[in-house]
Amino acid sequence: MSHPPVIRSLCLHEERLYIGTQIHEVHGGVWAYDLAAESAFLIKKETGRMTASMIAFEGEWLVCAMGSKKGNHGAVNLVNIHTNDEIQISQGLVENEESFLDVSEDNGIIYVTSAQDRDGFSRIYRLDFFERELKWFDTIKGHGFRVANQKENFFCAGLYECKFVRPYEQPAAAH
Repeated sequence: MSHPPVIRSLCLHEERLYIGTQIHEVHGGVWAYDLAAESAFLIKKETGRMTASMIAFEGEWLVCAMGSKKGNHGAVNLVNIHTNDEIQISQGLVENEESFLDVSEDNGIIYVTSAQDRDGFSRIYRLDFFERELKWFDTIKGHGFRVANQKENFFCAGLYECKFVRPYEQPAAAH
């Protein structure tokens, strides 16, 4: 492959390594590398967005945090790893997000973070996988770079602050 894309995210599931790229007009998207066959193939072409982060969910879906350069083109995409069928979640408040940066799951509970908006804040959403919608959950100063959760509780590392949130208690700044 001439002019390969930059790798932005990785997800290992069973015998495949899923590779998300930065924005690339020719080879951008989500690739799968079959560890047994030692071959790679494109499962989702994406020319205008990066795949910032992804996880495997319920043994058949990739949950992908997608982002664009400047513009309102962020989305969370669900890609079936068996059929390559795709569902894009980008309605409501989510339409205004330029980029989603990270995704985390524990015990069926999924959180997704966004890039900061013009006011310097990003949002942390909870993905309702079965309803196919993102529900705004919390806000953090700066980009929401990483999120990790244990059931409903989550820790978000942002550009200017970090938060540990227990949904049924008062949020606490970690630094």
